[in-house]
Amino acid sequence: MRPERIDITESAEGWSVPVAGRQITRVCADYASVGLLVSNGIYVDIEVPFIYIGPNGTESTLDPDGNAVDLAPILQVRRLGTTECMAFKDGRLGLKFDDGSELRVSKGLEFEAWGISGVGEAAGLRIISMPGGELAIWLDGR
Repeated sequence: MRPERIDITESAEGWSVPVAGRQITRVCADYASVGLLVSNGIYVDIEVPFIYIGPNGTESTLDPDGNAVDLAPILQVRRLGTTECMAFKDGRLGLKFDDGSELRVSKGLEFEAWGISGVGEAAGLRIISMPGGELAIWLDGR
């Protein structure tokens, strides 16, 4: 029997990705991207500079293609619970955590800015912020 798949929920401003109550189990700094793995199999890949707002309100601009040491603030989300993930219709991405911190990713003008993909119970989910901000969305053929 095939397990139930998770769904995203559309609103006037964008699509809510079901991460609430789930934990960030991995933070990865790759060659030119930062990746976050959520415990339900949702993987967030960020390929443009983004804003990390710490639990005390301090904002940091982090560049996945910059100096790896400068990405240290994002490591603070490892093991945190998530409260919200919104893929905005204008190409932005917002991700909030249970300690009050959050990520804000803008759209890319020339390149894909970020992507969400899923494995396990999230298999078949894929959202990509295309150049210019249009979102490409796949939901396991649904």
